[in-house]
Amino acid sequence: MQSGEGWEQNGIENDPGNAMRIVTQALSALKNAKTMADVFLNVVNQIENSDTDTVCAIATIIASHCTVLDDYVPETLKNGLENGTYGADYLRKIDMQVEAIFPRKMLY
Repeated sequence: MQSGEGWEQNGIENDPGNAMRIVTQALSALKNAKTMADVFLNVVNQIENSDTDTVCAIATIIASHCTVLDDYVPETLKNGLENGTYGADYLRKIDMQVEAIFPRKMLY
């Protein structure tokens, strides 16, 4: 299966309410988190999760601007990133683009 194929298998195709579920799950992942690593764990440990990658991406963006969370991420996660088309270098590029639009000085 290629990336982007098979989405209908999870039963959420053409479901406009799914976006609200994803955002709700992302916000839930922030609840009681003390570090960025806690946010990751909270995402993957949720009983119901619409789309783990998307929920984690949204939660991480919000968490990166949160003043009460430590920016702790285990070295194994940082060093273990693949570097394919959408790997570590791509993520760093996206991070810089997001930072340009939403500077960290605009913390929430």
